Amino acid sequence: MSLARRKPAEGLSQTYCGFRDDGSTFKSTESVDNACTRAMRYLVSEIRSKNLRPNEVVRAISLQPEFVQRMFRPAILGQWFTFDSYWQWPLCWTSTSAESTLKHRGAGVPIEPGDHASWEGRRQLAERARGELSATPAEVSAAALDLLSGWEALD
Repeated sequence: MSLARRKPAEGLSQTYCGFRDDGSTFKSTESVDNACTRAMRYLVSEIRSKNLRPNEVVRAISLQPEFVQRMFRPAILGQWFTFDSYWQWPLCWTSTSAESTLKHRGAGVPIEPGDHASWEGRRQLAERARGELSATPAEVSAAALDLLSGWEALD
């Protein structure tokens, strides 16, 4: 099956997405090239090209200008900083479009359950490139349960 870029229906214009300094997104009929959008493109590119783990992304964000750092919630980055393996990306919380973009577009974590096979391939490729050991399904389940118990403690 070949994939082709969808063309807008006749009479409809192309829609572009951009980022604001609070981490939210907006749509435009013209190409978006503001500083926040450029920063997000850079961070997504870094995650994909270097197979960055969540804690490494936090470090990369900390090296960005202050306006970029403000796009991300400190509590979310604190949670990401505890994850030092690529397979832990699905466990990362998100609260803004910017955080979600790094998790889903950068690391490749699927939004839809049907995309699980593509995530597994991306995860295995990243782990081989980084020399990490793959997590077993039992380890992933245990980590998810630990994370959920932390949510209950917040209630």
